[in-house]
Amino acid sequence: MIRKQLNHFQTLEKMPILNTDCVLFLCSISSENLGLIMRSADIFGISHIYYLKDKYSLQDEYISKISRNSTIPIISASGFEELVNLKEDGYTLGALEITDTSIPLRQVAFSNKLCLIVGNEQHGIPENILETADFSCHIEMTGGRISSLNVSIATSIALYEVSQYLLKQVR
Repeated sequence: MIRKQLNHFQTLEKMPILNTDCVLFLCSISSENLGLIMRSADIFGISHIYYLKDKYSLQDEYISKISRNSTIPIISASGFEELVNLKEDGYTLGALEITDTSIPLRQVAFSNKLCLIVGNEQHGIPENILETADFSCHIEMTGGRISSLNVSIATSIALYEVSQYLLKQVR
């Protein structure tokens, strides 16, 4: 059997389409990680990204390059207010953060209307934002001596798990 690598358009034809209303809420993510997260968000059907920034700029050309020119809308966020509005609009707020009450990502029953909150690599999710979440979840790591993943990799894993859970619901 001869295998042939697919081109961009052929690859897209093989992918399932999942109609969800999932958004990301990113807390002070660096340009490099934002670009990588945008790429993953685009692949997994995220509708838009709320971006709570501090010292990082959204105008960075590097973001465009790393994101492979993703066109996911980015909404500048002030923090708490946007999350309250999302909750009032029926979103479930899930924090990707290891906490004393977090549950493994694979055990979460994700809602079709989800806001996944992701924090800065060094400081995590700010406490006031973490408190607004309906739940916190973590990626189960199975060995080694390092206690965390790069934030863009962790977000990609979480988005994959969300998409797989939601795909099972519609199949």
